[in-house]
Amino acid sequence: MLEYMSYALLGGIMFVTSIVLWWFIGRTE
Repeated sequence: MLEYMSYALLGGIMFVTSIVLWWFIGRTE
């Protein structure tokens, strides 16, 4: 259960980070 939670948390962080990077790149260009 704990491993699943850590994987879900890591996936969510990577997902949010990718969206922020995409929005930042699209905004600067």
